[in-house]
Amino acid sequence: MIVTSAPWADRPVEVGLVGAGPWARAMHARMLAAGPETRLAAVWARRAEAARETAAPHGA
Repeated sequence: MIVTSAPWADRPVEVGLVGAGPWARAMHARMLAAGPETRLAAVWARRAEAARETAAPHGA
């Protein structure tokens, strides 16, 4: 059997982000949430409030 597309091609890969610092907020979270191949599913950080603030704008 030949597979012509990736098994996840019909839905984005759910990705978790570790860290909620300046780069995570400015770049990584935004890019993971916006990409058609990925969905930002969760954010973890040492400070729970920082994780919530990074995740909330992206629906994670």
